[in-house]
Amino acid sequence: MCGLENAYSWVSLRFSSPLDANDVLHILCSRVADPDGPVLGTSDLYFERFNQAYCCYGGADEVRATRSSMQILPKEKGREALAFEGTEIWFEIPPDLGGYEEALGILQQMADHEDGNSVVVDLTPHPSP
Repeated sequence: MCGLENAYSWVSLRFSSPLDANDVLHILCSRVADPDGPVLGTSDLYFERFNQAYCCYGGADEVRATRSSMQILPKEKGREALAFEGTEIWFEIPPDLGGYEEALGILQQMADHEDGNSVVVDLTPHPSP
């Protein structure tokens, strides 16, 4: 799932985890410049899992999306706040996953915004069999 709102864009990834069989990771990026963002610590991507108890701003060094995967390199504060273990979070994307092309477009828009500077979208075509 993904979308554009007046003030922000978002992408949600559903997966199963030890915390919740129906887990989700929401990634949000502001679409409106906030002069107070740097002072408040809100001038970066916002991450939230299935519950606001698991959320943070600026929780990743990089969010890298390709046509076949999404990789998140969480900062220490992101690992702690989101309760992820390890130095990377990796999602393999099935080729027939509905809505993922739209999500890549939203992620590209995030990457083009100053608050989304940690987003990288690589749309290199799938290799032909």
